[in-house]
Amino acid sequence: MLEPHRRAMLLEMLRPPEEYELSLAVGTTYSLDLLALLTAPVAFTLFDQEAVQTDPLGLLHTMRMYADRIRIFCQSGQIKIPREHQLLISYLENSVFEVTAPSDNGVFHPKVWALRYVAEDQQTLYRLLVLSRNLTFDRSWDTSLVLDGVLTDRVNRIGSNSPLGEFFLSLPELAKNPLPETVTEELDLIGDEIQKVEWELPDQFESIKFWALGLPNRRRRWPFKGRVDQMAVIAPFISEGLLKELAPAGKDNILVSRTDAIENLTSDSFDRFNEIYAFNPGITTEEEAYQTEKPALVDVPDTGLHAKLFIGDMGYEARLWTGSANATRAAFYENVEFLVEFQGRKSQMGIKALFKDSDNGQVNFKDLLQSISGPPEDTSVNPLHGRLESQLRQARQVITKMGFHLRADEIGQNDYNLILESRSPGELDSNLAVNCWPITLEEEHYRLNLEHPFKGLIFTSLSVPALTSFLAFSVTAQEQGETLSTRFVLNLPLVGLPDDRAEMILKEILKDRQQFLRYLLMLLQEDHKVGLPGEFLSGGGSASSGLPGSDLSLPLLELLLSSLARAPEQLDKVQGLVEDLKNTPEGEKLLPDNFAAVWDPIWETRQQLRRKS
Repeated sequence: MLEPHRRAMLLEMLRPPEEYELSLAVGTTYSLDLLALLTAPVAFTLFDQEAVQTDPLGLLHTMRMYADRIRIFCQSGQIKIPREHQLLISYLENSVFEVTAPSDNGVFHPKVWALRYVAEDQQTLYRLLVLSRNLTFDRSWDTSLVLDGVLTDRVNRIGSNSPLGEFFLSLPELAKNPLPETVTEELDLIGDEIQKVEWELPDQFESIKFWALGLPNRRRRWPFKGRVDQMAVIAPFISEGLLKELAPAGKDNILVSRTDAIENLTSDSFDRFNEIYAFNPGITTEEEAYQTEKPALVDVPDTGLHAKLFIGDMGYEARLWTGSANATRAAFYENVEFLVEFQGRKSQMGIKALFKDSDNGQVNFKDLLQSISGPPEDTSVNPLHGRLESQLRQARQVITKMGFHLRADEIGQNDYNLILESRSPGELDSNLAVNCWPITLEEEHYRLNLEHPFKGLIFTSLSVPALTSFLAFSVTAQEQGETLSTRFVLNLPLVGLPDDRAEMILKEILKDRQQFLRYLLMLLQEDHKVGLPGEFLSGGGSASSGLPGSDLSLPLLELLLSSLARAPEQLDKVQGLVEDLKNTPEGEKLLPDNFAAVWDPIWETRQQLRRKS
């Protein structure tokens, strides 16, 4: 438990069991990095993860395959501005939904994934991920819980799963904008089925309980009721009020947090805990900050601890809570959060098991910590810095509530104006500089000033691939020579897109016949798993078609025929690609000469076989 030498990567946790494929994935996060989400579907393919993550065509393939099976819900105003301009991000527009907490002072903070896997003639499987980390590239220390289970055919739901089902069923109520009907139906399916799943518990855990906190029209419950002889609290963010409520639950309590959070505690809090630790600054790693401008950015963690864990010993037993909630009053009284509670033997999952000393030279969790003896003499903060941070937080809230929406107006062939409008003018401080721009375009060339009162903006003469519902915002506050900035993305309602937009983006990414052939080989390679040199999948060498009249030599015809015999359903993906390219004159030019002479007979045979079956 919390062993430093054990690392779990999200892609590994998402990968389907053998012989299964992803049917649907619903994930929740507070903050979201679109580039991190762009790589997530790689987990559902048979390709080498490391190779595909760096290959635009590999990412294109996984997005075309899985974007419509992934639904991500994040706190409104907490999407990070991508560090790279990726046309592929357009494929995520219908996968990302911004939500807000029912409480005006709260945020949507859970980090939960429900993954539905299916296989022919097999029971449906579910995987539940309960994380302490957001869907970003943050490299902090976090906790992750992975539960696998089988969907039973029972009529009645499993009572202990009710909070889990309610959590997913409540997401439409939290959505900032109405969800598409298909997404609501998917959430209904997940919310209903997951209550009938029997979970496989880790060996050291005897029972499980789910805590969904802050859902609309549900009474808040206190997870820590019951006997607790000793309490350990591990959280990067803490508040005096919540620690005061937790400490009386036991004696000789232990607190682990970030140095800057501990420095803000009073002597009363130090008296409530027998031991207080911070992560050793020589060991922790920092998140890679988005330092894209000179002004400092807010909301960037400055320490390596991000795990949230509560452990309560009681006699020979112990209780453990893990999930998204920090040790703050906001977490338990304002936010939407998700926790899982386990109970088991104290010797296996109790406080001593976690804070044991090093054994045989192996690094344990306690070795990462340094003891804090008492509060610092001076915990004063810069009032000006705090005031600027408050202005930026309020500005973000105002912007997210202005009801922005986008409209694409055609002004010529492949030439559009993108118009930003709002339902409310909003009230922004006069000393704030606010800019916005489509994330498909370079900021320095296309950002416009968001004036107050807001009367609308027009981004002029955009190509079809540049149209996007993702709009970036930059807010800068300046006072007495000090400057502070925050940057984020909103996924806004967008109307007026041309019908062939997806095909235009596909053509823009493939660019030429060489790229088309390499992508075609990738489609065929996935089911064969063998046979193609790595350079053809990584972009090296020269892709070849083997078509009549071509000077290229790779036996594409043999691969197509092999797919027809061994995995004919793979040819359906090829036909989908061909049809998409034929929908636009520019896309049709990517098809090699004489391609139809090879492909049409193979596709006709595939259809005949399907009709016979």
